[in-house]
Amino acid sequence: MKIALIHPPFHHRKFSENLKVVDEEFTLSPPIILAYIAAILERAGHSVILIDAHSLKLSQEDAFKKADEFNPDLIGFRLDTYGFQESLEWIRYFKLKIGKPIMVGGINLSIYPKETMAHKEIDYGLIGEAIESLPMFLKCFGDETRYKKIPGLCWRDANGAVIINPEAKSLVPFDNYPFPARHLLPNHVYNSFVSQVKNFTIMLTSTGCPYKCKFCAIAALNHWRQRSVENVIKEIEQCYYDYGIREIDFFDANFFVNKQWSIKFCEEIIKRKLNISWTARSRVDLADEDVLKMAAKAGCRMIFWGIESSSRNVLHQVNKEITPQQVPYAIKTAKKFGIRNLGFLMVGNPGDTEKSIKQTVEFAKGLDLDYVQICRAIPKPNTQFHKELIQKTGFDYWKEFVSLKVGEERIPMHWIDMPQDKVEKLLKWSYYSFYFRPGYILKILFKIKSIGEFIRYATTALKMLFNYLHTDVENPGKEPLAKKPVHLKINEDAADKKVYVVIPTYNEKNNIVELMEKILELYPRINIIVMDSSSDGTREKEKRFSRLHPQVEVHYSSKTNIGNERGKAIKEGFKIALSNGADLIIEMDADLSHNPSDIGKLISNSEDADVVIGSRYISRGGEVGRSLFRGLIGHLANFYIKYSLGIKDVQDCTSGYRCFKRNALEKIGMDYLESIEGTEALIEMLYLGFKKGLKIKEVPITYLERKYGSSKFSLATITMSLKRVWVLKWGGV
Repeated sequence: MKIALIHPPFHHRKFSENLKVVDEEFTLSPPIILAYIAAILERAGHSVILIDAHSLKLSQEDAFKKADEFNPDLIGFRLDTYGFQESLEWIRYFKLKIGKPIMVGGINLSIYPKETMAHKEIDYGLIGEAIESLPMFLKCFGDETRYKKIPGLCWRDANGAVIINPEAKSLVPFDNYPFPARHLLPNHVYNSFVSQVKNFTIMLTSTGCPYKCKFCAIAALNHWRQRSVENVIKEIEQCYYDYGIREIDFFDANFFVNKQWSIKFCEEIIKRKLNISWTARSRVDLADEDVLKMAAKAGCRMIFWGIESSSRNVLHQVNKEITPQQVPYAIKTAKKFGIRNLGFLMVGNPGDTEKSIKQTVEFAKGLDLDYVQICRAIPKPNTQFHKELIQKTGFDYWKEFVSLKVGEERIPMHWIDMPQDKVEKLLKWSYYSFYFRPGYILKILFKIKSIGEFIRYATTALKMLFNYLHTDVENPGKEPLAKKPVHLKINEDAADKKVYVVIPTYNEKNNIVELMEKILELYPRINIIVMDSSSDGTREKEKRFSRLHPQVEVHYSSKTNIGNERGKAIKEGFKIALSNGADLIIEMDADLSHNPSDIGKLISNSEDADVVIGSRYISRGGEVGRSLFRGLIGHLANFYIKYSLGIKDVQDCTSGYRCFKRNALEKIGMDYLESIEGTEALIEMLYLGFKKGLKIKEVPITYLERKYGSSKFSLATITMSLKRVWVLKWGGV
């Protein structure tokens, strides 16, 4: 099989533990987990493409073109909870564009399998490790009778019900994994804030963590598993000789857990003369002089130490199990052998106060650290902090986030008596207090090894200064855990109304899906009825979209080549909406000429009107991109219609963007409409409403000339519309 693995972009979020500039600048790392998945797939005999859209700054369209050229049988995404909603947008895009099955994995699926699989654009999920279950699934792909035997598989049966198989009970030895498929990655683009040479990559020598810090998501995995030294060295040699990698950041939660392993690892690097620089993470209580001495000889350039706080009380409350007195020894010992030091610090932990936070920063300055990374304490998914927050509030923010019931927002820290805006100010103060010291700046400048490194530092410093004005706190001083919807509300007054949008469609394959996406993004509770008579492939795209969105109905009819037949489509669409119990019915064009954000304007103005028209010809209305000829025709037509039929108070008689109350359509009477072509139908409905005494109101809109496809305007449109005015004027109602 051919499988495309997609790594979509991810961005800073309001709930992030880091400042915006840190999320953006700290590291640009390869998607190592997806690279492992690719290697598993290749070992099983499958063809794979890995598209790192984040690092390559690819748009959805750019990534789609690469995937489409590959023509995959299956598309895979890795989901983490932080980036879930952003990744889901990409999944929807690919599902609609390519229409191939989508499979997901990742820690988020393990925590929230039901909520993840509730999104119909996701066809399959795999909980847990993929090394055995993924090849097993692909062997029986398409044969649902064999799916129940695959550990951790999430799938849907013939009736559409989600089935979640139990996860495998035991872990596979880490040495059994193939090395990540780095040949599928753009290794030349990766770097970290502190990296100094190219090429750069990240690597794992272990998974999990044997310690139980309350704030740590890795500790929540409840295991620790380490590779053999021999296996790790082989991967390093592959990186060194095959991919020109000269700097490695070991992403293990704690690299130096096993002293004997660490020393043997360093001895092998020295023995094989692997001239690499590397960095690693460690607890301060694991600092050992023998290990650090060997690490320095083996190329260890920097260690990221988990310091967190200088307060014994805070360290105890987060179950860190270290003391402040252990920190100076670790830093001094590393410096003794020429290893640079970065300290991880936190603000807002249980027991923290403004005084304790400032004391921690002063403590860090006194250690003569080379760098610090300071983060807020947040309830990361499945951590002890997270579980305690659920117990206290009865509300699982991350569950609601994955279900799209809430958007991104700052999550209150109920364990500390300090408002969010105060925590953010202290976080910023901590960074500026540490980094913007004249002596510190000079020290860093003397250690820079390249122009690229200097540019990275300068850029980050400038962004950090500008970042002072950026805030993720919407309501300073307030701490409610708001259950806000992800998307905009339609209108408070219309919250209890059933709203339908009817879209007549003919050959709009480049527009209709984008239009529906925009409507549902702004107004997720709205129902959509598409009346389609296309012959250009529009239908297939509509079918895919409607399968993913149950509030979308698509109805098809054949075209008889009499005008554009919008009138016939609208008549049938309105009937369907009325039979479905609609309170408000909106009609709009399928070509993106009508801005979906104006739907709210139409609805809110329907409170005191029976029919609301989106008007181009009143104050603040207008047209963009239309030819002078089409504009002139429009104005002349409206003048003719208004004065022929006596509808002098309506300025835009031919606008196809309208909102009707249910009773308005019932009074007009759908069965009495005779028009087939679009413009004549608009004229007829307006005239009938006018004669029935309906209250008609206009609101300004800007009409945008289409970008894709061809206009349905024709000589037949003009002829049939002129004729309809004549029939209405002289034929009676």
